[in-house]
Amino acid sequence: MNASPEQTVSAVWREILGHDEFALDDPFFEIGGHSLAAIHMLAEVHKRTGKRLPNAILFQSPTIRGMAAALR
Repeated sequence: MNASPEQTVSAVWREILGHDEFALDDPFFEIGGHSLAAIHMLAEVHKRTGKRLPNAILFQSPTIRGMAAALR
């Protein structure tokens, strides 16, 4: 069974941030993300999904929900 975009992004965030204390609408940078982690996170999402999110997503839709919508 394939993971939903939300599940995929959430799993990547857990790995990159080293914790799971966030919700679908928490902005990446407000829960411990930083610029190097953001680039690593976008690369890992691309690796897992085959879809490349633009760097601008970090400012336009920096939440799990927003990134999942962009992956759809």
